[in-house]
Amino acid sequence: EYDKLVYPVNPVLTPDELRASIQNMHASYEDAALVHAFGAVTINLTQTSWTLHGDIAAQMASLIQYSLWAHRKAEMGRDTDAHYLQCEMPMTVKRVMVGIWNEISLMAFKRFDRSFASLRESITMIQMLNIHQYSEDNPCGLSRREISRQQRMYWEAYIHERFMCIMSGFPCTMIPLRTGLPMTDADVPPYVTVGFNRLIRLFQIMDPPLLAHWTAQTMPDAPTMTAQWIESKQ
Repeated sequence: EYDKLVYPVNPVLTPDELRASIQNMHASYEDAALVHAFGAVTINLTQTSWTLHGDIAAQMASLIQYSLWAHRKAEMGRDTDAHYLQCEMPMTVKRVMVGIWNEISLMAFKRFDRSFASLRESITMIQMLNIHQYSEDNPCGLSRREISRQQRMYWEAYIHERFMCIMSGFPCTMIPLRTGLPMTDADVPPYVTVGFNRLIRLFQIMDPPLLAHWTAQTMPDAPTMTAQWIESKQ
């Protein structure tokens, strides 16, 4: 289900990488957080909206709670490590995706505040990774595959931040990646690449003027937003 319905719109961690995390989840808080977030988001994105209640909702809520608990434990290091605050903040693709996946799942409960907080934590880590400086000419010691993966991760957060703005009015901070669409990765199925790039282009239409116009609609003297104006953006 993850491979068919979740990975194409979240093309960052492969099913094989998730299987490895499942094998290691009892030895790593980071992997435990990831696996529980993966379970919740897969339920969310493979169930029809009218079934997301009762036992299914309870299962999702339980998975999210375990994921959040393990996520914090991973950040604090070992229970005996009293100096974790003096160490570099742990920033990994897994930790970023935990935040994005929990944001998606929390949206199912209409908890926009918690979704926003979870997404913003991931965006903070992405911004500290300095993905803007990665390119074929400046790989910064990373493989082409890893650069492409992190670029896709950047764009996924960019998409979700704009979706969150449209849904709740919370502000956006991310700008389009200066290197453009993600570098092509031969390990990603072509149909996934084509579809994800199309999503990126779609959400780039939601530029600062459009978002400012949209969020102003909640104000008493809001300017009129017409279908023609929105169509002109595309």
